Amino acid sequence: MKLTIAIPTFNRNEILKRNIQFLLPQITEQCNVLIIDNCSDVPIKETLTELLDTYPSLHIKVERNKVNIGGNANILRCIEYCETEWLWILGDDDIPKPNAVETIFYDLQSNKNITHINYYCEDKLHPQRKNSVYSDGLDDYLQKMDSFAASIFISSNIYYMPHIIENIGYAMYFQYSCAPQFVVLAMSLGNEKRCMYSSKQIVKNDSANTPIENIGSPVVIANGMSILVNLPLPYKSRLLINEKILIDSSKHWIRVESIVYALLAEWRVKGDIKNLRFKYRILNKSYLSRNPNVLFKIKCFLYNVLMKFPTLAYALLNLYLKYSNQNSKLSGGLKKEF
Repeated sequence: MKLTIAIPTFNRNEILKRNIQFLLPQITEQCNVLIIDNCSDVPIKETLTELLDTYPSLHIKVERNKVNIGGNANILRCIEYCETEWLWILGDDDIPKPNAVETIFYDLQSNKNITHINYYCEDKLHPQRKNSVYSDGLDDYLQKMDSFAASIFISSNIYYMPHIIENIGYAMYFQYSCAPQFVVLAMSLGNEKRCMYSSKQIVKNDSANTPIENIGSPVVIANGMSILVNLPLPYKSRLLINEKILIDSSKHWIRVESIVYALLAEWRVKGDIKNLRFKYRILNKSYLSRNPNVLFKIKCFLYNVLMKFPTLAYALLNLYLKYSNQNSKLSGGLKKEF
């Protein structure tokens, strides 16, 4: 049994250098470490040379893309380049727990017929898990999903490569979804492949220290997630994606407030109010309107009216974020793995 720990990275050289030091002492002969540099301004290999030289016996490989292929494509490179039966994609700015590798191997040995493990990660967007839960097949996986944000947090997921690699083409095609790792899994689970939502933790989400410019816009994420209902899956599965991913995310993750706030922030830079309102109407049609709640629909309509007065809307949203204890960086964004 061998595990590849693949780290997609771009221009976070010092953050990666700091965080990989939590990982390297845990590496055994059963592990390969693969770092995929998405054409950083300073090659990652140059930054890490001295550190990696202190671990000469470990199997560590650094690949560098010739050009920046984008964050989603770089995540898929981790799947493409994996040469072992198991894969853990680790975000460059997430901190492995001291017993992360030991925990993973224990669970893999204890669950012989499993395709995927999603570990719990403490975050305000991730509901607390008191117990581990198993699912069989895609529909059961979707029904037992407690949070899409938790499910696609890349550092908390382990994949059995023989079960998923043949479906990487779907993930390539649907990478604009901002969740290509979910796409390849969804297309692979069928009616019986087993997954586990684990209550254990293997990483600390360090997004609080991620620069704001490296947080993906909720506008882009909402646009992307909307295409997940177009996956070539059975009708019931697509209904569950609509309910458990799109509708649930509009309630708890990529909410209307975070979308409007991001659009208003763009308006303050570019000054194009017509484009702002056009984008909002498109998002309302493709994403927000899926939520059937009448009060939610009224709220979306009121935001549309309020954006006729962007200065006022921006001021009111700032007050809302302040007094509701919401952090604009975390209330809708997703870390860019560029």
